[in-house]
Amino acid sequence: MLTAAALALLPSAVNATPGQARRLSGVEAQGPATASVTALHHNPALLSRLPGINILSSISSGAEIVRARRFAVDDAGLPTATLGDSTSVTQPAFGYFVGASFMLDPIAVGFGAYSLGNTYRPQSAAPFRYHLADDPNYGCRIDSAEQCPSPRFGGSAETRTDWTLAIAWNAFDRVRLGLSVHFPRMRVKLGRDEDTAQFSDTDTLSCDGVPDATMNDPRCTRRLVYDGRTQLRWFGLVDEGSNFDLALTVGLAVDVGERGVLGIRYRTQPLLYRGTVETIGRARVCRPGQAAEVAATDGTAPCGNDGDLRANWEQKLPREVAVGYSTRLGARDAFHLDTNLYWIDFCPGGVSPASCQGRDVAQLQIKGLDPRASVLAETPIYRGRTDRYGLEVYSGYDLQRSKTHNTKVSILWGGGFDSPATRPGALTMERVDGWAVKASVGASLELQQRLGSLFLAPGYGLNLQVPTTVGAGGSTPLYSPDALAQFAASGGDINSPSAGAVLSGRARPTNAGRYFAHSHALLFSIRWSERSDYGDRAR
Repeated sequence: MLTAAALALLPSAVNATPGQARRLSGVEAQGPATASVTALHHNPALLSRLPGINILSSISSGAEIVRARRFAVDDAGLPTATLGDSTSVTQPAFGYFVGASFMLDPIAVGFGAYSLGNTYRPQSAAPFRYHLADDPNYGCRIDSAEQCPSPRFGGSAETRTDWTLAIAWNAFDRVRLGLSVHFPRMRVKLGRDEDTAQFSDTDTLSCDGVPDATMNDPRCTRRLVYDGRTQLRWFGLVDEGSNFDLALTVGLAVDVGERGVLGIRYRTQPLLYRGTVETIGRARVCRPGQAAEVAATDGTAPCGNDGDLRANWEQKLPREVAVGYSTRLGARDAFHLDTNLYWIDFCPGGVSPASCQGRDVAQLQIKGLDPRASVLAETPIYRGRTDRYGLEVYSGYDLQRSKTHNTKVSILWGGGFDSPATRPGALTMERVDGWAVKASVGASLELQQRLGSLFLAPGYGLNLQVPTTVGAGGSTPLYSPDALAQFAASGGDINSPSAGAVLSGRARPTNAGRYFAHSHALLFSIRWSERSDYGDRAR
């Protein structure tokens, strides 16, 4: 009892990474032992605890504030011990869930569509442009009269939407089974600068004859941009599209005593192509900013509204394991507690969970690219992933029901933490990912009506990431231009010590710096049920 009460004082999680669910039901409890429509994702077996018809819709919107300082670099492009000015960048955040479940005793079915840990990075700063270039046209689509380039000239995004069908079965007296089928859809956007000063002594690439060029010289850059999404081949109507794929979630729920539920879920990678998903889109290599004013020697045009090429992007999605326990306490079951302990395998097949060993590298393939361009037609995009572990606790207290207005108010709170999904040495402005402590607070208002109960649940969420330093006493930077120089000096020998960094996409301008982020979200959900609160109906 004391342990449960102590856990209940923790605040609840808000943010996430692609592959891990964001707060699908807003500020309300969710996890592998929670009876909710969000069990479509968290544990389909729990759909069998929802009598009748249940409909849920939720939305989260907010902002992430990133503060970073980049270490200065020397003439060779390597980091020094001098920190640059502090830069603050604000990025938008958005997520949603729409789903429903139907009980056809002893079978329950459900379906839904929802976003999974989307990240939007339209803004950056000049010192960080080699890993995330700012989008100069951010928001240009608001003006319908303005012609927006496609792909845009900066920013990044990685979004995932799952379409899900689920079925649950009351197999035995206290045991329930469930299965969900997920159809993942991805959108990937990439915008970054390539430093060509390091190629000035080679025959194929140069800095366009710029005198006294140094590393990270804005006159010696090429911008690489890509924007693509999952495009299925619908009955031959689309000439080129992404491969159809699906993932499964298997769930088990066991009643423990009179009030407790133990839930376990396992979610696979996409099954048909060994976890690899593909997006189809457009890419471009062009000269931005000051570089556009210098005559090019490699046939690259200034960034404009023309010149995009067909391209595709391939990357692996993770598998997941989670276990949770939920219960109600008190004389009238007014206090409720839900827990969620999870592992996300961002590095499938890795010998050590702390190192992906290149298994997380995404591949960008650009068709028709000029062979003299400063980017390879098949460019590896290093992700720097590591497995994520986390604990979330959701709790709340039901106030006495108003007999006059037939309403009930519940106070909701909870908390959690999770480990980084990106190795510390691979952090960039695009991937600010440290140890996170997360909190949320809100309320649920139940309005009981003749046809059922309507629930409104507003809330607020906060996510604080521990400051992380890469270089100069912190983690060793995993991006270094020195590897590319050594690889070129070896004549492109794939057996050279620097070949691994080049072939995995790490031979780039350094990411050494100090990173910190915090995010704020407004959460709101609305649900309708034929009967009263999930917790009351689950007994």
